[in-house]
Amino acid sequence: GAEGEGCFGDRMLREVAELLRDSSNGLLERRGSYVLRHMCVVMDPARVYTVLARHLWAIEAGAEDDPMEDEDKDAAAEPDAAEADVSAGEGELADEESAEFAFVVVEMMALVLLTAPELAPLRARLQPSVPAAIVPPMAGGSLAVPTHTPETAAEVFGCLFKTWACNPVASLLLCLLAEQYEVACGIVQRL
Repeated sequence: GAEGEGCFGDRMLREVAELLRDSSNGLLERRGSYVLRHMCVVMDPARVYTVLARHLWAIEAGAEDDPMEDEDKDAAAEPDAAEADVSAGEGELADEESAEFAFVVVEMMALVLLTAPELAPLRARLQPSVPAAIVPPMAGGSLAVPTHTPETAAEVFGCLFKTWACNPVASLLLCLLAEQYEVACGIVQRL
């Protein structure tokens, strides 16, 4: 059913994000925007954006690690102080790399959202002043929204904003697009 397709699509999107994250292939810099736009052609753009936002949030929060790996680490003998210092430094570097990756992907997502014709359905859905009933189905109206996709502007905005907060310019763009002017004003005042 649609729910099973959503799970497969979600897993595929997370795998694509991990391919983009692998800096050794240079995919993010060379073709990241193209990959994102193409995913929005073959899948619902709101679904693509919300799944990627949740995955980026998990990466930033450090929740991407397998909990089973943590249990295995706890069972191992504790490292000496010198090894612990090296491990802590590597952890900080990984955190910085995760934050940088999230910042760059959010920036790319914002640019694509603003400019790509493939994202017209998501732009329309984010605008609460446009009732879903009058948005044409091909532009993301209520007739074209699958049941597993966030339907309201508030749901999509909330999911994206939580992750996009790492990038003030992208957050501001999202607020203006979603007609969240008070939040946009708050962002501008903090800059």
